[in-house]
Amino acid sequence: MSLLVAQNLGATFAEHFARHAGAAMSARGRFDVALTGGSGAKLYAAIDPHAVDWTRTHLWWSDERAVAPNHPDSNYRLAEEHLIARVPIPKQNVHRMPADLPDLEAAARAYEAELPAALDLIHLGVGPDGHICSLFPEHPLLQERSRRVAAITDSPKPPPRRLTLTLPAVQAARGRVVTAAGAEKAPIVARRDDPALPVALAGPATWIVDPSANP
Repeated sequence: MSLLVAQNLGATFAEHFARHAGAAMSARGRFDVALTGGSGAKLYAAIDPHAVDWTRTHLWWSDERAVAPNHPDSNYRLAEEHLIARVPIPKQNVHRMPADLPDLEAAARAYEAELPAALDLIHLGVGPDGHICSLFPEHPLLQERSRRVAAITDSPKPPPRRLTLTLPAVQAARGRVVTAAGAEKAPIVARRDDPALPVALAGPATWIVDPSANP
């Protein structure tokens, strides 16, 4: 686990993203990456459209709220705004989480069937409580050991209905990068090794934080 303090969080993240993409394509011919939502998704605006071979890049999501893809709460919408609309990625390479389907359990099963056995990189935003994806402290989903995608209907943060990758999927990723910005994230960055926190349970990760989030 490494901690990088970046004066320009977006540029440092974009370099990390492109480096992983190049390594994955050299090793396996494609790059499978899971994106985050919230403020972390804004970092995608810093990715150089020419730095990645988008024809061999496949986008997945770490979690999604049960809303339409154009809804303000949609993680897909954030990625579409900050990344997808700017880059020449084939539509079939964009694997949106179908959390807007009425049957969340069926949607989870369908997404798990499509998800590769191991993502090359998963980008994790982290909440002030240490949650990642839609995996919250002390939630029963932290005990999941077989399903890689699960429905959640009691999220402590609204909206309550969501789809999320589970710890088996997060831990299976070949690379994990956690980004954090702002002084309100400094306490959780300081506790990043605390096994009570979902972010610590994710497995070894590269942390990229701005100076105000550096404890």
